[in-house]
Amino acid sequence: MFDEKRGQSTIFIIAGIVIVIAAVLVVFFMRENVQIGERITTAQIEPIKEYVEGCVKDELKENLENRREFGGRDIPDFAARKLQPDYPDYNVLNVPSNNLPSLLAIEREISIKIKSNLENVCTLERFRDNFNVEKKGDIGVRVNISDKLIEVDVSYPIVIEKANFKTEVKDFNVIYENKFGKIYGVVRDILNGFDAGTNEPISSYCFGSPDLICNVVENSGGLMFVQVGEVDKFPKPSGNRFVTGDAREVFTFVIAKP
Repeated sequence: MFDEKRGQSTIFIIAGIVIVIAAVLVVFFMRENVQIGERITTAQIEPIKEYVEGCVKDELKENLENRREFGGRDIPDFAARKLQPDYPDYNVLNVPSNNLPSLLAIEREISIKIKSNLENVCTLERFRDNFNVEKKGDIGVRVNISDKLIEVDVSYPIVIEKANFKTEVKDFNVIYENKFGKIYGVVRDILNGFDAGTNEPISSYCFGSPDLICNVVENSGGLMFVQVGEVDKFPKPSGNRFVTGDAREVFTFVIAKP
């Protein structure tokens, strides 16, 4: 009989322990559910990340278009010339020394433009209805141009707060497929070859790259106006007029003849 009572007591003790554990688990999960509902989730942060990276890509594309159109420079200088009404303004800043901005200088200058755009144009004001969003620290931008890719790494420390929860977003990355680096290399070879006194035709510099066209647009007045671009984006001449293609996708520059 003693054993029977002891067995019953053991059952009650075990049942009590199970009830206590169950109660603790219920309280724990209820508490977690409340906290999770208040937390800043990845899905909520993603629009901020997409917005910043979208601003970076738009500014990058705009800068590349300017660089192609104006001989590697950001804007046309005072000596820009227009040969025909439908022709782009040719930047002749490199005359008479046929100089070309270095790729490192272009990367650095585009980095500065992107940073300025993030600081002054692409503000975080639109997200403040849902969060307390603040920039904490300086923005850093690094641009790397290779033959077929352009990568932009941005350090932009943003603190996002909601209720009692806080998180930080800092690193942003944009990879843009574009042949600016490859085209730049051909342009540099053309200028170096011309300055070295070689007599190779301009078109020959693209023979090793069937996806590119090297073309002399105009050759007069001691200046040779040259364009290098991808085959599917290159303006096709018809008489003295450009009828197809996107001039801002074609690298245009000037060679000063001796």
